[in-house]
Amino acid sequence: MSKYLLAVSLALVLVHSESTRAADQTPPKVGEFSVEVYTDGFFLNPNVARIVVREVFPNSQASEAGIAPGDEIIQVEQLVVPGTKARDLEPLMEFKPGVPKRLVLRRSNGSQYEVTFTKSKS
Repeated sequence: MSKYLLAVSLALVLVHSESTRAADQTPPKVGEFSVEVYTDGFFLNPNVARIVVREVFPNSQASEAGIAPGDEIIQVEQLVVPGTKARDLEPLMEFKPGVPKRLVLRRSNGSQYEVTFTKSKS
């Protein structure tokens, strides 16, 4: 099984962009986290074996939802992650402003939970 860390965090890091922000304002609350992607198969379009949360950023939708490092993303929208071709998963990784994105995650103890993120329209 090959292991790849995607620098763009598989686009699951919701990019929050605001043109101006005062220094004393609260940091943005968006679904910010990074992941590690484990794959196997041919490198041009491998099967995704696992997507594991590597880091959760403070004051984010992810931290508020209780996502923790080590949690595994097992479903994005209706697509089950393990065994899916990377190219089939790629279109689901784009987060459009105002459009909710549903994820199902599994903790190391086997319990599963669901979260929905919505990228800010600003």
